[in-house]
Amino acid sequence: MKKSFNIREDYKPGSAFDFELQEKNRLEKMMKREHEKMEIIHDKKEQLKFEKKQNKEKEKLLKKEMEILEKKKQEKIEKEMKKEKKRSSSSESKSSRESKEDKKKMKKRKDSSEKEKSKSRSRSRSRSEKRKKNKNKDK
Repeated sequence: MKKSFNIREDYKPGSAFDFELQEKNRLEKMMKREHEKMEIIHDKKEQLKFEKKQNKEKEKLLKKEMEILEKKKQEKIEKEMKKEKKRSSSSESKSSRESKEDKKKMKKRKDSSEKEKSKSRSRSRSRSEKRKKNKNKDK
């Protein structure tokens, strides 16, 4: 008959009129719920502690990885700078050679231009002298 009317197994007839028993049951249920809440809160706290610990460990690992990466980056930059210095020093030596050669060429050009100028001056002098002579002859 209990199954047909869906009556609980812990049902006691006349308990609806026993207010003290109802109050006791109510208090027990409240205590049970509070206890469950406290367990849940405690579990959550423990879980948060564990997660924090894991996060700290992850952060440490990440910091180490970042430091390693930074070191590698610095080493790479230093290598590139060394290469650049070598290039620049070799290019400087080349450029110094080239500049010396350029200076020599410029000197030659100057000398040749000066020679040409002096020749042209001498020609112009000789022309002017010829003209003078010619004028003198004509007179």
